[in-house]
Amino acid sequence: MESNTKDSAASEKMDLHLERSHSMTDAERVATKNTDAVELAHLGYKDELQRRFSLPSLLGLCLCLMGTWEACSASIAAALTSGGPPCLWYNFILSFLFTLAIGASLAEIASIYPTSGGQYHWVTALSPELGRKTASWMTGWISIGGQVVLLASAGFYSSFMVQGLISLSNPSYHAERWHATLIYIGILIYCALLNIIGEKVLPTANFISGALHIFGFLAVLIALGVTSKKNTSEYVFTTTFNNTNWSDGVAWIVGMISSIYPFLGYDGACHMAEELPHPRRNVPLAMIGSIVINGAMGVGYVTMLLFSAGSLERILATPYRLPFIQIYYDATHSVVGTTFMVLVSALTAIAAAAAGMTSASRTLWAFARDDATPFHSWIAHIQPRLKIPANAVLVVFVLDLLLGLLYLVNPTASNAILSMSATGMYLSYLMPVVCMLVWGRSKLQSSDYGPFKLGKALGIFLNLAAIIWMAVSIIFSLFPGSLPVTPENMNYSVAVMSGWIILGAVHFAFVGRKKFKMPVVATNVVEGMQATLDKLLREAFLKSPTTQIKSICKRALNGKEPTTKHSETAMSTQSGWRALDVAVIGGGIGGQAVATSLRRQGHKVTIYERADFAGEVGASISCAANGTRWLEEWNVNIEIGDPVILRKLISRDWKTGEPISVYDLKDYKERWGYVYYMFHRQYMHRMLMDSALGEGEGPPAQLIVNHQATDVDVESGEVTFANGKKVKHDVVIGADGIGSTLRSVFGIKPDRKPATCTCLHTNVDTAKAVELGLVDYSQNSALEYWGGYNTHFKIVLSPCNGGKLLSYYCFFPREAGDLKAQTWDQEATLDELLDPYPDLDRSVFKHLEIGYEIRPWRLWLHEPYDHWTEGVACIMGDAAHPMMPDQSQGACQAIEDAAAIGLVFSKRHFNGDIRESLKAFEEVRKPRATKVQAASARARENINERIGFSSNTNTKVYNVATEDGKLTIDEMNMYNMKDHVADVFNERRLKENIKSEPKEEDHKFALGRGTISVAQHNSISAS
Repeated sequence: MESNTKDSAASEKMDLHLERSHSMTDAERVATKNTDAVELAHLGYKDELQRRFSLPSLLGLCLCLMGTWEACSASIAAALTSGGPPCLWYNFILSFLFTLAIGASLAEIASIYPTSGGQYHWVTALSPELGRKTASWMTGWISIGGQVVLLASAGFYSSFMVQGLISLSNPSYHAERWHATLIYIGILIYCALLNIIGEKVLPTANFISGALHIFGFLAVLIALGVTSKKNTSEYVFTTTFNNTNWSDGVAWIVGMISSIYPFLGYDGACHMAEELPHPRRNVPLAMIGSIVINGAMGVGYVTMLLFSAGSLERILATPYRLPFIQIYYDATHSVVGTTFMVLVSALTAIAAAAAGMTSASRTLWAFARDDATPFHSWIAHIQPRLKIPANAVLVVFVLDLLLGLLYLVNPTASNAILSMSATGMYLSYLMPVVCMLVWGRSKLQSSDYGPFKLGKALGIFLNLAAIIWMAVSIIFSLFPGSLPVTPENMNYSVAVMSGWIILGAVHFAFVGRKKFKMPVVATNVVEGMQATLDKLLREAFLKSPTTQIKSICKRALNGKEPTTKHSETAMSTQSGWRALDVAVIGGGIGGQAVATSLRRQGHKVTIYERADFAGEVGASISCAANGTRWLEEWNVNIEIGDPVILRKLISRDWKTGEPISVYDLKDYKERWGYVYYMFHRQYMHRMLMDSALGEGEGPPAQLIVNHQATDVDVESGEVTFANGKKVKHDVVIGADGIGSTLRSVFGIKPDRKPATCTCLHTNVDTAKAVELGLVDYSQNSALEYWGGYNTHFKIVLSPCNGGKLLSYYCFFPREAGDLKAQTWDQEATLDELLDPYPDLDRSVFKHLEIGYEIRPWRLWLHEPYDHWTEGVACIMGDAAHPMMPDQSQGACQAIEDAAAIGLVFSKRHFNGDIRESLKAFEEVRKPRATKVQAASARARENINERIGFSSNTNTKVYNVATEDGKLTIDEMNMYNMKDHVADVFNERRLKENIKSEPKEEDHKFALGRGTISVAQHNSISAS
């Protein structure tokens, strides 16, 4: 629902707008669901998991999964035995630096291919054809093994910490292996239950655990710093010990495992890529962020721990299972203090185990989804109610349970598990980094990279550093801890890892090789695969007689419009193309959208705003598939908009509230490729501003506030402002709303008349309504209507802000209260809101009673303007086609205007002739926007004219047989603007005897190309 009377506004400063609007944190609180489904489909997968995670909760998961300072506490024995304090300290610094190289290398790849499969998917994408299937499968198998063992190590260390605490409080306690195993099993059961039954609280639990991880570190650091006697710098940095019988050099490297282990697990972010919005950006941020934060804490902790440590012999001979507990106790001399300090590590280790089960289960599920595992159909099953891979969680639980039983057989198995976790994880990291360095960098195009790009020189350097470090680490992680080798000190990770690889190789040779379906690669790295797939899908689309099959093909084509032959030709740059200097008058939704569209085509854009964005009010805005498709194409960060995904359109009886008709949108995305969003105006504006001014493709637009345009020279592009300033641009675009200055310059005098009704808008907080025991309409995720059947009384409810806000539009006849003299920025009274509706359904009436920000909205019927362009200037959005709100298409039509302007000035079509491109824009957009105007006017008088309702209802006042002239959902959502623009340029240049691109017969779905005359519009409006 949009206002056709709201002028675009501006802010004195961009941060002023942010301060006066709702906070960004509030906007991100409810993550947008399924915003990246189309991108996932481009990688060959269906969007099956709920995107419950946000960047903070994912960062919390990675922080806990790594648990660097806690993991270092648990694993210091190997370093202290092999080289003493310096072995731990210097190796930790090295491990931190090289982990950054590994993490950056993997994050760059994750930004290109954000799927739960992670490493094995990347190997498929980056490796050569010869051996690709084997390399991809083995990488996936090893990755699962490494993650399962990493989870087991966290569980074991948690159980050892619990035993250590028991020994601390009860010196007579004798720690048995079966005790540790039982504790370990209990921890696994907790992790499984949290991952299955508690899946809704899992993101919150990870966030809380991450906070405990950070604040616990500070508490422990302070406690050690205050209470312990300090060792000398010489002891910490230069005094070495070697109790392994290896040479000093080998012993030092063998002890390095203590510093590698704390830096494992950051790849967990990759495996959650299908459960958070915008993974191409958020996954790399979580990976690098967790490494940096954990590394910084780890350096501080290791330094403090070594300065606080007592006698090495006493530490290694501790009765408390783990040396760090002895260090804590020697420092504090307090059982209670030590207990609380160790408890922080134990709880974080348990959280790491839970996070490890989440990560491992997603990798296993993704692998099974590609038919790569035994019982793949069962493992890949998504529990329909919970929307999680519950069976994969159970399999991970069983595998780790078996590892727990291994500890009962041989206590050194715990050391093997520690070593194998490093070996397995590093092997899975090594393969994609090698593939990226050797093959990927030479084949990937600049457009293939995601937001996180290292660049060629830095990328090669970091890839090489990562490969060398991982190769050395893998080799020495297989060495026994000391000589001579005995059954007790043997490093059984060789046997366990070899067994896992052999088991996988046997399965692959006899079964997996035939069944494994390599992941689809969306870029041109795998030559021919995607091109062939796209060709088949396009052919299927064009030949299909049914909308359902067409939509399936379109969805598989990354949500892009299936194209004709002329659209498939090479995207060559037109001779004469040049980057333009564009002025956009008006920084509202249309202005930010067109700035985004143009910057992506390489043009410099300056937005001039006349006022203060603080004047923006809280109305809701609809964004159907025809608008969402461009938000997706422009890589707009939908999460900032905090939208509701609409599931239904519900028409209710005016007095009883009983549903008259329900238009179910459950297959909306499946049919049209994109979801139907409902935004809060302020949040949508902020979202588009971020896209226009922030990081992204092309030069960021510039926003200049407090500049009200008063005149434009349409021939030279000179703009004059009220403050006396003059600027000159190549192109001037008027996105300045219903009171457009540029439209006046064109000499257009709006032919308008007041509508037969008027409107008041108000907001209702869902939480307050629920608190008062009122109906919680947010649960419906629906646009809901009361009245509107041949009457001027109508209530429209649209949820936004993730369902936290309900936006009400209340229409009534002008004679019941004419608001002609009022403006949008004035407040109306509650009585003015309620008085017109004495017989309204009481459930919704009670909502209106708690409404706030009650604003009048004067409605006008505008006749279409006869032209939108003059010279080097054009108008768009409400400046060009103000419309009634009853089709909820105002914002979508402005977005389509913005997309069309970007296309006509693209490298493919713009040949340097600005006037030709602007005329093409008008030729493309004017007929379609005019038809939407007419349909909106008709829907004002009869709600059955609204898209979605007429096909459901036969009533006394409406019959579906009369729908021939109605605006249809097919017409709106299957429209192919890219082909339409190509058609227009081909036709225009054919007339000028310029060589045209090859062209096939127009698609039936490329609608809106005929001209709808003003007379036709008038006759339709009158009806």
